[in-house]
Amino acid sequence: FVAIADTYVNSSAATTNYGTRTWFWNDGTAPVLIPYLKFDLRALAGKKIISVQFKIRTIDDSTTNTQSIKLVSSTSWSETTTNYNNRPAISPTVLGTFNPGNQRNTWFTVDVTNGLASKAGQLVSVALTQTAGNGVKYSSRETSYDPVLVIRYQ
Repeated sequence: FVAIADTYVNSSAATTNYGTRTWFWNDGTAPVLIPYLKFDLRALAGKKIISVQFKIRTIDDSTTNTQSIKLVSSTSWSETTTNYNNRPAISPTVLGTFNPGNQRNTWFTVDVTNGLASKAGQLVSVALTQTAGNGVKYSSRETSYDPVLVIRYQ
Protein backbone atom coordinates (compact mmCIF):
# COMPACT_ATOMS: atom_id res chain seq x y z
CA PHE A 1 0.00 0.00 0.00
CA VAL A 2 1.67 3.19 -1.18
CA ALA A 3 1.20 6.44 0.68
CA ILE A 4 -1.78 8.38 -0.69
CA ALA A 5 -0.50 11.63 0.83
CA ASP A 6 2.73 12.87 2.36
CA THR A 7 4.17 16.18 3.41
CA TYR A 8 6.34 17.67 6.10
CA VAL A 9 5.95 20.71 8.32
CA ASN A 10 8.62 23.21 9.30
CA SER A 11 8.57 25.19 12.56
CA SER A 12 10.54 28.08 11.00
CA ALA A 13 8.10 28.40 8.07
CA ALA A 14 4.91 27.72 9.99
CA THR A 15 2.45 28.57 7.20
CA THR A 16 4.35 26.96 4.31
CA ASN A 17 3.13 23.72 2.75
CA TYR A 18 5.60 21.20 1.28
CA GLY A 19 3.17 18.55 0.02
CA THR A 20 4.27 18.38 -3.62
CA ARG A 21 7.99 17.99 -2.97
CA THR A 22 9.79 14.84 -4.08
CA TRP A 23 11.29 14.52 -0.60
CA PHE A 24 10.58 15.35 3.02
CA TRP A 25 12.71 16.01 6.09
CA ASN A 26 12.68 14.81 9.68
CA ASP A 27 14.60 16.84 12.26
CA GLY A 28 14.02 17.21 15.98
CA THR A 29 15.69 20.56 16.68
CA ALA A 30 15.24 24.08 15.40
CA PRO A 31 13.79 24.15 12.96
CA VAL A 32 11.61 21.18 13.83
CA LEU A 33 10.70 19.24 10.66
CA ILE A 34 8.01 16.56 10.90
CA PRO A 35 6.92 14.30 8.02
CA TYR A 36 3.31 13.08 7.81
CA LEU A 37 2.16 10.12 5.69
CA LYS A 38 -1.33 8.80 4.97
CA PHE A 39 -2.27 5.29 3.81
CA ASP A 40 -5.61 3.95 2.59
CA LEU A 41 -6.38 0.54 4.08
CA ARG A 42 -10.10 0.61 3.22
CA ALA A 43 -9.62 -2.21 0.69
CA LEU A 44 -8.86 -4.45 3.69
CA ALA A 45 -12.31 -4.01 5.26
CA GLY A 46 -13.39 -7.34 6.70
CA LYS A 47 -9.86 -8.78 6.44
CA LYS A 48 -7.54 -9.80 9.28
CA ILE A 49 -4.15 -8.10 9.16
CA ILE A 50 -1.34 -10.54 9.97
CA SER A 51 1.66 -8.20 9.67
CA VAL A 52 2.49 -4.63 8.67
CA GLN A 53 5.92 -3.43 7.58
CA PHE A 54 6.60 0.29 7.09
CA LYS A 55 9.17 0.90 4.31
CA ILE A 56 10.87 4.20 3.60
CA ARG A 57 13.98 5.28 1.68
CA THR A 58 16.59 7.79 2.79
CA ILE A 59 18.08 10.01 0.10
CA ASP A 60 20.36 12.56 1.74
CA ASP A 61 21.82 14.02 4.92
CA SER A 62 21.13 10.96 6.99
CA THR A 63 21.50 10.91 10.74
CA THR A 64 22.44 8.47 13.43
CA ASN A 65 19.47 9.61 15.53
CA THR A 66 16.62 7.19 16.14
CA GLN A 67 13.56 7.76 13.96
CA SER A 68 10.21 7.04 15.64
CA ILE A 69 7.06 6.16 13.71
CA LYS A 70 3.96 7.40 15.54
CA LEU A 71 0.24 7.28 14.87
CA VAL A 72 -1.43 10.59 13.97
CA SER A 73 -4.81 11.39 15.53
CA SER A 74 -6.44 12.61 12.31
CA THR A 75 -6.66 11.37 8.74
CA SER A 76 -8.48 14.46 7.46
CA TRP A 77 -5.31 16.48 6.79
CA SER A 78 -4.44 17.33 3.20
CA GLU A 79 -1.08 16.95 1.50
CA THR A 80 -1.46 20.35 -0.17
CA THR A 81 -2.69 22.42 2.79
CA THR A 82 -1.00 21.03 5.92
CA ASN A 83 1.60 23.27 7.53
CA TYR A 84 3.21 23.60 10.95
CA ASN A 85 0.40 25.79 12.32
CA ASN A 86 -2.45 23.43 11.33
CA ARG A 87 -0.64 20.06 11.61
CA PRO A 88 -2.56 17.18 13.17
CA ALA A 89 -1.64 15.94 16.64
CA ILE A 90 0.80 13.06 16.96
CA SER A 91 0.22 10.23 19.41
CA PRO A 92 2.99 9.68 21.97
CA THR A 93 2.75 5.94 21.26
CA VAL A 94 5.69 4.70 19.17
CA LEU A 95 4.71 2.14 16.49
CA GLY A 96 8.32 1.33 15.66
CA THR A 97 11.80 2.80 15.44
CA PHE A 98 14.86 2.61 13.23
CA ASN A 99 18.25 4.26 12.96
CA PRO A 100 19.40 5.39 9.48
CA GLY A 101 23.03 5.28 10.60
CA ASN A 102 24.15 7.88 8.02
CA GLN A 103 23.12 5.57 5.16
CA ARG A 104 21.99 7.44 2.06
CA ASN A 105 19.81 5.96 -0.71
CA THR A 106 18.85 3.08 1.57
CA TRP A 107 15.51 1.39 2.25
CA PHE A 108 14.51 0.83 5.88
CA THR A 109 11.79 -1.60 6.94
CA VAL A 110 10.14 -1.43 10.35
CA ASP A 111 7.56 -3.78 11.84
CA VAL A 112 4.53 -1.72 12.88
CA THR A 113 2.08 -4.62 13.21
CA ASN A 114 1.21 -3.99 16.86
CA GLY A 115 -0.03 -0.47 16.18
CA LEU A 116 -1.69 -0.99 12.79
CA ALA A 117 -3.14 -4.53 12.81
CA SER A 118 -6.50 -3.16 13.98
CA LYS A 119 -6.69 -0.58 11.17
CA ALA A 120 -8.06 -2.80 8.36
CA GLY A 121 -10.76 -0.88 6.47
CA GLN A 122 -9.54 2.55 7.57
CA LEU A 123 -7.39 5.48 6.54
CA VAL A 124 -4.21 5.62 8.62
CA SER A 125 -1.84 8.53 9.23
CA VAL A 126 1.64 8.32 10.72
CA ALA A 127 4.40 10.80 11.47
CA LEU A 128 8.15 10.42 11.83
CA THR A 129 9.81 12.11 14.77
CA GLN A 130 13.24 12.36 16.31
CA THR A 131 14.36 14.19 19.44
CA ALA A 132 17.80 15.32 18.28
CA GLY A 133 19.15 17.34 15.35
CA ASN A 134 21.01 16.30 12.20
CA GLY A 135 17.91 15.56 10.19
CA VAL A 136 17.31 12.98 7.51
CA LYS A 137 15.78 13.43 4.06
CA TYR A 138 13.41 10.79 2.64
CA SER A 139 11.90 10.06 -0.77
CA SER A 140 8.26 11.09 -1.00
CA ARG A 141 5.40 9.51 -2.91
CA GLU A 142 6.11 11.91 -5.78
CA THR A 143 9.10 9.72 -6.72
CA SER A 144 9.46 6.12 -7.84
CA TYR A 145 10.56 5.32 -4.25
CA ASP A 146 7.18 5.73 -2.53
CA PRO A 147 6.92 5.11 1.20
CA VAL A 148 4.81 1.95 1.59
CA LEU A 149 3.08 -0.34 4.04
CA VAL A 150 3.67 -3.98 3.16
CA ILE A 151 0.69 -5.82 4.62
CA ARG A 152 0.01 -9.55 4.95
CA TYR A 153 -3.65 -10.29 5.54
CA GLN A 154 -6.26 -13.02 5.28
